[in-house]
Amino acid sequence: MEALIQDNVAIPEKKESWKSKLEKMEVGQSFAFPRTLRRNLQSLISTDFHSVCTKRFTISVVGQLAGEARVWRIKDAAEE
Repeated sequence: MEALIQDNVAIPEKKESWKSKLEKMEVGQSFAFPRTLRRNLQSLISTDFHSVCTKRFTISVVGQLAGEARVWRIKDAAEE
């Protein structure tokens, strides 16, 4: 395959990371994500939030569209 050099090709926008989405969430907020990423998100939450700060989250697939899961920001650990 030969490399084709091109001009004026736009650089794609960088997508917001899962971690930055979680950091911005307030208690009661949620977002849906692909169910295939559930373990990845659970691991991120466990290592970057539950073990080092007071933010708490929960994830569920119950009541979600096929192929989706949802993460909710719930009360802070200090409130437990």
